[in-house]
Amino acid sequence: MRHHVENDRLRAAAKPLGAELVSLWDKKRERELIWQGDPAIWAGHSPLLFPVVGKVKGDQYLLGARAFPMEKHGFALHSPFALAKQSGSSLTFTLRDNPRTRECYPFAFEVEVSFSLCENRLEILHSVRNPSGEAALPFSIGAHPGFSCELGDQLIFEKAEEPMAHRFDGALLLNPVPVSVPMSGRALPITESLFVEDALIFPNLRSRSVILQSQNLGDLLRVDWYEAPVLGLWAKPGAPYVCVEPWYGIDDHAGVSDQLTEKPRIILLPPGESFHFPVTITALPQ
Repeated sequence: MRHHVENDRLRAAAKPLGAELVSLWDKKRERELIWQGDPAIWAGHSPLLFPVVGKVKGDQYLLGARAFPMEKHGFALHSPFALAKQSGSSLTFTLRDNPRTRECYPFAFEVEVSFSLCENRLEILHSVRNPSGEAALPFSIGAHPGFSCELGDQLIFEKAEEPMAHRFDGALLLNPVPVSVPMSGRALPITESLFVEDALIFPNLRSRSVILQSQNLGDLLRVDWYEAPVLGLWAKPGAPYVCVEPWYGIDDHAGVSDQLTEKPRIILLPPGESFHFPVTITALPQ
């Protein structure tokens, strides 16, 4: 089932499974902005990453002496969210802990994802609340939207960046030593070889946004990630999409602690408090 919202410029659709954005139609250009998924390439559209981002070493973590399994990117993307609110221009989905989540993540939590249309923008707000009255909630969270594009298109960063990023090692864990990437000032061309060695992970960007620019149509969209500290870029090599992934979290590297509360960039949310993570997708031009 898909739930739709629209305004004069955009029509968006999201589904309860994973609270996943599955379509963002630009009426002005008559163009779909979100990758429509192909099981032979990548079936996803825009999965939500929670309560971990990326791969946990050994596919498990420790809480004290007890081990818990955890799949890559966590369980939220496979979890059914409840539709909490819907209006003509906004949708809100919620997920709370349940017996299935507690098997791998023994914490009380509430995750809310809202989608709101405003003129040529889709504003996405991810919220996490810790309902516990006693213990901090350890988690990471990330967005993973895939955007339709072509080889030869490019990503234009808000600011000039150091042309360095992290890749993965042979165990598909983060390599803590960065490597060079083929950036030129603010531009990163999308080529057939760009993701042959998997994703690019940027933990220290100065930019807070990036524009996807078509070689034929000009600027297509801008993604703003505000305060999110890490950005991942990924696609299957040569495929006609690119994922622009703002994260509060990062993959494990081989030397990281097995304790969940000691993972790099883990958030420890105090009892009774909430955490908010906005992402905006703007259709271009205005």
